[in-house]
Amino acid sequence: YTCSLFNSPKHGEVYQVMNVPNRSMIEIHPANVALELLGCIALGKEFASMATKATQGKVMWGVNRSQDAFSEFMHLLGGDDFILSIQRA
Repeated sequence: YTCSLFNSPKHGEVYQVMNVPNRSMIEIHPANVALELLGCIALGKEFASMATKATQGKVMWGVNRSQDAFSEFMHLLGGDDFILSIQRA
C-alpha cells in the first residue's frame, strides 16, 4: 500500500494508507489501545497493559509511548511517501 502524508481533520498531519479495498481514511496516528482505532494503525515503543479513557477504566493490552514513536516515525520519513507491505506470519 502506498502511504502518503495527509492532513487529517481529527489527527492533524499523519500518513494515510491509500487504496485499501473496501476501506477509506486508514491513517497511521498515535493511539494506545485498539478501542482508539477504527482500522487505523498505531505505533508504540512497548506493549503494556493499561487503562485509558477509551477503555473506561478496564485494563487492556496496548502500546505505550505512542506519541514518541509517532513523532520519531514522522521525523524519519520527512514527508516522503512510502510503501507499506503487510504479510501474514
